Amino acid sequence: MAYYEINVDYITEVFCINKEKVELACNGKCHLAKQLQTDTNPQDDSKTVVLLTEYLFALYFQENENFNFKETQIPLNKIVNTICNSSYAYLYEHNHFRPPMV
Repeated sequence: MAYYEINVDYITEVFCINKEKVELACNGKCHLAKQLQTDTNPQDDSKTVVLLTEYLFALYFQENENFNFKETQIPLNKIVNTICNSSYAYLYEHNHFRPPMV
């Protein structure tokens, strides 16, 4: 039933017997009734598998998109200085502040 509800347009176009009779507004229900009738009749499991594989197909399909990472080039002409940069100044104070003793 869910397969029918999702694919009403496809079933109407391909499997509907009453396409010419617009006033019936069949919308593929004739095909659904035929499928339900064959499902209620006793049959072997191999035929059921054939019916399922014949009428059920992927409900969702997404085409694979090619994705390429751009190659980023790291400039090698820049030299990184690993020695500490001493371009800053500070006042060195030997006597540290001590809190008052109580």
